[in-house]
Amino acid sequence: MKTIIFLVLITLMVPSNIFGADDPGIPRETKDKVQIAMQAHINGLLAKNGGSYPIFDSDTRNVVQLKFLALHKGVVVKGIQGRYYISCADFTDKENKAYDLDFLVSDNFEVVETLIHKKDGKKMHYGVH
Repeated sequence: MKTIIFLVLITLMVPSNIFGADDPGIPRETKDKVQIAMQAHINGLLAKNGGSYPIFDSDTRNVVQLKFLALHKGVVVKGIQGRYYISCADFTDKENKAYDLDFLVSDNFEVVETLIHKKDGKKMHYGVH
C-alpha cells in the first residue's frame, strides 16, 4: 500500500506539460505512423461532419463542433493495462476558443480515444496513466 501511495505522489510531481513532450525513445517511423493515424482519423470525421470535428465537452455537457488547425509533433507512450501512444492537435470552436485534443493511438495505429487536454489554455484532467 505504501508503494502505491508513493507512486501516486511521484506521478503528481511530474510536470503537467508531459503530454506536450516528445519521447526520444520512440522511433521516428513509429511517430510518423501515429501522426498518419491521427490525421486520417481527423480527416475522416471532418469529411463526415461537414468540416467540423465533433467532441463532447464535459464542462458544457454538449457536443461542440471544432475546426482543425494543426497536429503537434510530440508523441509519448502511456498505459498501465495496455500501451498506447498519445499526441495532440489544436482546434478552435465557433467562438475561437482554443481546444487542445489528445489522441490515444493503439499499437495497430488506430485512434481509440480522443480527449480534451486543454480548453482555452486550461488543462483538463481525465486520468490517463
